[in-house]
Amino acid sequence: MQPINLQQFIEKYTNSNTLYISDHFFCLDDTTQLHFFYNPKRYWTTIDKKDIEQYVIENLAKECAVLKNVRIVEDSARKPQNYTKIKAFNLETPTIGNHYSKMGNQIFTLNSKIIIRDNYYHIDHTFLSKDIKCFDEADLMTVLDYSVISKTFIKIKSVFELSCFKKPS
Repeated sequence: MQPINLQQFIEKYTNSNTLYISDHFFCLDDTTQLHFFYNPKRYWTTIDKKDIEQYVIENLAKECAVLKNVRIVEDSARKPQNYTKIKAFNLETPTIGNHYSKMGNQIFTLNSKIIIRDNYYHIDHTFLSKDIKCFDEADLMTVLDYSVISKTFIKIKSVFELSCFKKPS
């Protein structure tokens, strides 16, 4: 049976994968194919690597966080790492990006950033933020565990519309 979400693909290709993480998509490279996802819960498509140019992989590496040989490791003690506090502002589900939530905690990925709004943000009126290229395995384990809402599929229909498929000039 074909895996249906990112976690199942990671479990299938453990120790032989590279995961590219953008604010509005995930791409798992299993060495022969690229598996694209709008978010961890929503599979998009698979492309054979022999059917793409090398610049696509190079662009993915430039534009995305890159995690190699990802494994699913549960760690209930994980805490956000390497975030900066930013002033709170109104956050809504982005047009291109993802909105994750669990028990009142919310994570947004948009504009090449990951932003955490937890249950206690109102105490000091701040959120936590970092560049999407700094997305790490602890962040991945967190978003795999959250529910997710995305509107990206409304705007971007084909993976070939992603900037990683644009040939450098």
